Amino acid sequence: MSTQKKILFLTHVGNMGGAEAKMISLAKSVLNNSEICMFQNGELKDTLQKAGLKYSVLEMPSSITSFKREQGLLSALKMIPGMFGFIRMLSRKSRDFDVIVCMSQKSFVFSALAKPITRKPIVWFMNDLITKEHFSSSLIKFLTTLSRFTANHVVLNSQASQKAWLDAGGKKENIHVLYSGVDTDNFEKEIQNHQEIKAIKARYVKDGSPLIGIFGRISNWKGQDIFLQALSRIDNVHGIVVGGAQFGEKDYEKELHKLTAELGIDNRVTFVGHSNEIPKLMAACDVITHCSTSPEPFGRVIVEAMLAKTPVIASDAGGAQEIIEHGDSGYLFPMGNSDKLVEYINICLTKDKKEKETQIKKGNLRAKKHFSSEIMLEKFLKIIQTSS
Repeated sequence: MSTQKKILFLTHVGNMGGAEAKMISLAKSVLNNSEICMFQNGELKDTLQKAGLKYSVLEMPSSITSFKREQGLLSALKMIPGMFGFIRMLSRKSRDFDVIVCMSQKSFVFSALAKPITRKPIVWFMNDLITKEHFSSSLIKFLTTLSRFTANHVVLNSQASQKAWLDAGGKKENIHVLYSGVDTDNFEKEIQNHQEIKAIKARYVKDGSPLIGIFGRISNWKGQDIFLQALSRIDNVHGIVVGGAQFGEKDYEKELHKLTAELGIDNRVTFVGHSNEIPKLMAACDVITHCSTSPEPFGRVIVEAMLAKTPVIASDAGGAQEIIEHGDSGYLFPMGNSDKLVEYINICLTKDKKEKETQIKKGNLRAKKHFSSEIMLEKFLKIIQTSS
């Protein structure tokens, strides 16, 4: 299935994240009829250029950039003076497209406010659990109400996200669950060069010790501190923290560096930052952990770990419960419980080789069967065709 509709993808960030990886896959499926518009400059531009995708930047005023979703509606109102000019720019940008696809909350809000001018259908990928752990009550009310009047389709990324959306009073019509699919063929291709993967591991481990990884943006609910605490209690292992801080969370990143020193593991932990070689880095790891301390809407890195054929351990909440079958295709541990994380890391490192290979194979097959980009793209194009 293809579409002749011209699609404008919107994201308010300038760096890669799970939503942006999904956006790139979606945009590639409608390559000749799409453009990606970012609201911030950043490294994402390089990735889009390499992917051959058309892109542009509409920079948000600083008053908008600094707003965080947990601050509530009163803080949001302070953005109003800078909003009107930005909405006018976005309206002009949207004029030449048939459908607007919003990949974040901020991009949705601005598209929704511009809709009386643009009159363009909006498909909103709501990539978060809309709960009071992540959003203020007033902002939840604002987003759910705004969506009723402006969103033609709301796309959730897991059954857990859908339940949270409905529990919060979100619209029931034209909602869809679309898992954040991964290009499984490309992932398989990326991890074929075993010598290159060995060389990548050697960057971080000089003595052949196991390498434990955590992947994802640095944020105080992503649990990098839990990862570091667990690592400090396991001898003769090295760790990598892959991902960078966004959304004003540089202070938390500094705290993690300080914690690493306090735990005495700064000589065996590397903060890699943003990376464009995620499949190879994952394949270089002996274990990958997902340590979110709040329920994750989905957990794309868990799927990627399965595709990298690396044992994976994830927080037992949210979308992770839909990806991993505990003990069969990976492990789930109680959120925030570093003791249990240590236990499962040790199980992974000491597991019988045949048993380990069986678990890895089951995880890999499960990821390919349920969380491929092919499934995601097929459903996405159906949604686009019904957007008018």
